[in-house]
Amino acid sequence: MLERILLVVFLAAGSIALFHLIRLVHVRRMPTIAVKSGMPTLLYFRSDTCSTCRAQSHYIDRLSGNWNGRLTVETIDADRDRAMTTRFGVLTLPMTIWLDQSGQATQVNYGLADAGKLERQLIGLLQVPTSSQTL
Repeated sequence: MLERILLVVFLAAGSIALFHLIRLVHVRRMPTIAVKSGMPTLLYFRSDTCSTCRAQSHYIDRLSGNWNGRLTVETIDADRDRAMTTRFGVLTLPMTIWLDQSGQATQVNYGLADAGKLERQLIGLLQVPTSSQTL
């Protein structure tokens, strides 16, 4: 019985480590693009047929409202802009990618990312103390 528990724990830990490694490699292989504002940019890949994208849009609207003027949000329709979808290796919808001020990808979120998670990632990009803004 103990062996089975240890095997499950080992497989779970290995799966989590593999996921984080794949995400890290994916982010590092993303292209650098010119950002319009010189501010952190959130690339938001979505589709009209994606039901989860509605919730993601709500979270992004809250983030944009609270951090107005400190970030840029680029919404990309994955069905219409296949070139960008392929260029960034979009695996699932919704998918959000943070670009730093120089246009380099720093974070990727597969699936729904809540407003708190997006804000923590933005704070990391801005290097702002965590008590300065809250959602």
